[in-house]
Amino acid sequence: MSNLKMSIKTNWSDYDAGYSVGTVGADGGAIVRDEEHESGARITLEEEGSSAPFAVTCGVYGWMLHTRYFSEESEADDEYDRMKNELDEILESIPAEKENLDEETENEIWEKIELFVEKYP
Repeated sequence: MSNLKMSIKTNWSDYDAGYSVGTVGADGGAIVRDEEHESGARITLEEEGSSAPFAVTCGVYGWMLHTRYFSEESEADDEYDRMKNELDEILESIPAEKENLDEETENEIWEKIELFVEKYP
């Protein structure tokens, strides 16, 4: 049986071609997973950081940076995947060209970001 996960097209790829794994992350822990979205976002999972056994830090470039803390690796890993999927939705609403960003669209993006942070405190 083929590996279905390998055949799914994604806009996410290993950050820095995977070289960041094992280095020190933003929370002072070792990076376990680290991916970047082609439209301008990054999500990182660290272990044994300064604040908790596991931390997931994500950001949409120019818009937001958010970190969550976990005591269990399985929970951090699951939440990493959930957060990554919802970051896709935020990125889809951001126009590629800033001059195409009107006030209504900008407000909608901020609303999505606020909902994301509320859902993933």
